[in-house]
Amino acid sequence: MKEELNYMLYTDTDKVVATPAGGVYEVAVRSNSDWTAELVSQDRNDWISLDTRTDSGQDDVIVITIDENTVAEDRVAAITVKAGTEAVSVSVVQKSSGSFSMDVLMANNYYGDQFSNGAGYVELDLRGGDLDYSGKPQGIAQIVKLALYIEMAADPERAQIQAGTYVLSDKNAGEEGTFFAEDDASGIWCYDQWGNISYSPLAENSTIRITSKSEDSYSIVGEFFTEAGDSYDWYYEGNIKLINANHLTTDKDGYTIMRYNDGGLVSASFQGDVDGFRAENGTVKYVFDVRTKSELTNFGFNIAFYRRTDWETYNPTHDQANIVGTYDLSASRGTDYSLEEGNVGLNGQPWGCYYYAVDNVKTVTHMVTGGTMTIARYDEDEYDIKFDLMGENAPGAGEESLGKYRYIGPLPFSEDTPKNYYVYTPMGVEASYVVSNTSRGIARYDIYLVNNATSHYGANAEYIQISLYSEAPRDAEGNVIDETEASVKGAISNIETGTYTMAYNSDFDTDPSDAKKFTWEMIHFTGFYPKGTSFTTWIDGKKTTLVPYSGTIEVVQNDDKSYNITIENMPAYNYETGVPAGIINVSSMNIVVD
Repeated sequence: MKEELNYMLYTDTDKVVATPAGGVYEVAVRSNSDWTAELVSQDRNDWISLDTRTDSGQDDVIVITIDENTVAEDRVAAITVKAGTEAVSVSVVQKSSGSFSMDVLMANNYYGDQFSNGAGYVELDLRGGDLDYSGKPQGIAQIVKLALYIEMAADPERAQIQAGTYVLSDKNAGEEGTFFAEDDASGIWCYDQWGNISYSPLAENSTIRITSKSEDSYSIVGEFFTEAGDSYDWYYEGNIKLINANHLTTDKDGYTIMRYNDGGLVSASFQGDVDGFRAENGTVKYVFDVRTKSELTNFGFNIAFYRRTDWETYNPTHDQANIVGTYDLSASRGTDYSLEEGNVGLNGQPWGCYYYAVDNVKTVTHMVTGGTMTIARYDEDEYDIKFDLMGENAPGAGEESLGKYRYIGPLPFSEDTPKNYYVYTPMGVEASYVVSNTSRGIARYDIYLVNNATSHYGANAEYIQISLYSEAPRDAEGNVIDETEASVKGAISNIETGTYTMAYNSDFDTDPSDAKKFTWEMIHFTGFYPKGTSFTTWIDGKKTTLVPYSGTIEVVQNDDKSYNITIENMPAYNYETGVPAGIINVSSMNIVVD
């Protein structure tokens, strides 16, 4: 008599959730016989395809390829897996194009067995929507914090997130494949356009589905439900290289040792009087950068400080040996023995003293708002620097201690000598005016002077964008023309001759009463688009933008109605780095607008 076979069939999941971007997903299959997998309702599933490997008796794989979803609704398919008389169903859900994308990774820490539950603990912070450079909400935005339990890593420096479905559980359960929301460890925070924040406790049926795309690359889809019955769909796709948060070491006095390469130093520069303080009170500026480890995967500090000098003239080649002392944070830049308070330039770049967290993809920055630094000589060639700093450990957390840190090593300050940039007679001119203040008769004229128009702002081209506030165009009866983004053609003669000084007119579009005549506008941002005055140059194909922060612009009208625009010795900072970087001189003659 032939013995009847008892068929066995298992899949590692009964549901696959894909992001709107689609991609390749896998389902593991275990069976004691040959098995097959097919899509149900194939005629309606042209966005999904299957490939299978069917070696009997082993863990095989269903490879699912999913196209991008461009419609505003979820797509659903079903896969039926059969082995003899056994059958298993796997549902496939692809999120709609309207799902909320978390595209900024703020934190990615691995703490090992933090709660003595026998499972590794991972902390993630994902953000999306309207955020500033540091990840702080600026409008409609969402923040997702995740506290996951994963398989313990034998080597914490190589910890990785395991793929699978994570379900909400108790913090102290410590089971792999779970996440917890106690102490605000996991959840979703929503910001509206006015900056109001809302958060609701999560319900037990909330899930996080993680798919490993390649080493340190993941697809994460969250389906969160609140106790009030609301639901939130969100997703993240990108690299997550876990950081061993227990890696740091301290000395006997409790100071964390900043380590990078052979001593902790990333960079050090002597910026002299480029900020314009040397002439006033005899101080010069130094900047150095230290980090915690030899890879760009942890955190560090940018430290900017001022030291008085007795030099009679600026000397960028001086011996940087007289920096020993204790420095306190000061809101006044250029004060002797002071740390420069952290701040953000109008280009969104930080300067002064700030704390930053770095992984191999993203950088998150928080301002230092208090504290002291003490510099002593360690030996002839090295310094011993200790600093106790205050600031934000996380966006929105408020001022708190950032801890005690120490650096022992050399400070080979490089010399940041100001450069001079020039734009001569342009080959092409673009101009427009914006009229927003009919009651005062003031208009903003945006002018672009280009010295190599044929390269279309590429190769080695240079251009300067100037925003001037002048007399508004008027019609034949003398009435102010009330138009927005109108052509400057026919109205160029209304630009008044004279000397224009810098002013903060960034509210001109929304509050015209702030507009000041005979001024040029410092750069600011409307959304992601800069407005105002800036200088851009390409050197060997690399783009560099300088943003002036003082100085004057002289406008002269010629008899033929053309204009001469002159800028002399206008100091500027580098748009990409946020540090002072040069002097702008412009001499543009006979500017004519077609």
